[in-house]
Amino acid sequence: MVTTDISTAVEQWRTQGWTVVHDLVPTEEIDAAVEELWGHFPHPVDYHSGNPAAQAQFEGESTDLRYQPTKQGNAHQLKDIQNEGAEFRLRQFLGHVLFPYDSYLLNRLQIHPNVVDFAKKAMGDEDIRLYQARIWGKYTGVTNYEQPFHQDRNHTIVPDRVEPGWWNMLGFLYLSDVEEGVGPTQILSIGDSP
Repeated sequence: MVTTDISTAVEQWRTQGWTVVHDLVPTEEIDAAVEELWGHFPHPVDYHSGNPAAQAQFEGESTDLRYQPTKQGNAHQLKDIQNEGAEFRLRQFLGHVLFPYDSYLLNRLQIHPNVVDFAKKAMGDEDIRLYQARIWGKYTGVTNYEQPFHQDRNHTIVPDRVEPGWWNMLGFLYLSDVEEGVGPTQILSIGDSP
């Protein structure tokens, strides 16, 4: 369910494990921040034109050393494979840039007052902390893969606790629309999980 009502979104997050809050961050603020993405990533027109400089910028920009092509995915035993199927591939992780960025507007999106307010209400706690944030440039055609079903091990060392005060919230703030057929995010409700 997509909603603009914060109370409805809070209840859905608590009972279903996810929610989509439309217009949580005003479109004008997102649009202004998008213009600053091009300091970190090539514009899609340049990338898809085959411009070698744009492609090199994208492949070399990641600030997460674990995913830089020169490291060849050694931290996560990733392979540079092209066959299809549910397996992780090195190129799927290109484009990670870790917070903070060289952009006030992009930094503000990570800690936007509306996002922080929603997190406090959903988790029922005023003492919340940001422990990881990134922008991730993705371009059609960089790699073809499907991920195996997984839980990210780098920040889930122990099982999540279910009582308030120990909750973690994962959030995505999309800076552009992704139409059906080109890989939009899919969500499972708590009752639908394997």
